[in-house]
Amino acid sequence: MADQKSSITENTEELLTVGQKLKQLRLAKGFGNYRNFADENGLEPKQYWRLEEDKVDFKYSSLKRLVKIHGLTMTEFFKGVW
Repeated sequence: MADQKSSITENTEELLTVGQKLKQLRLAKGFGNYRNFADENGLEPKQYWRLEEDKVDFKYSSLKRLVKIHGLTMTEFFKGVW
């Protein structure tokens, strides 16, 4: 049982949180600053920061909008996310 638990832990360490995934996507689009990204996409900067930092829970509609901004499907977005 201990081996199974350590295996699960090792696998999840490679997974990203939703906030980390959003940050990764923002940086990949060339936005080093979350404020610039939020402003350009009509998002409230402080709220967007909270989402990236996993400080708040997502509403489905908010997540759906962010996934669309990045040009992804929900399935594509959640690959590698836990």
